[in-house]
Amino acid sequence: MILDVGRVAEVVGCEVAASQALASAGQRVLIPLPDTIAVSGEHLIVPGAALDFVAHDLAGFEAAIAAFRARLREDRRCGSARPMAVGW
Repeated sequence: MILDVGRVAEVVGCEVAASQALASAGQRVLIPLPDTIAVSGEHLIVPGAALDFVAHDLAGFEAAIAAFRARLREDRRCGSARPMAVGW
């Protein structure tokens, strides 16, 4: 998990090995997480829109998180949510 430890600690992303769903299969990637996440000891579920904001390093990841969360807010406002992403 990637934490933002500002005034209040918050989980903002996750580092995972990419699957065939991404062009960088097998490489480690950073996935931004929404404000609210579903996670267990084995699975992490994020909206499909996260695919558009995957990063390969921390440079610019903060901007990717902000843009991803803004897209989610816009999708909720317009009622056009993307399907959930599976199998990073």
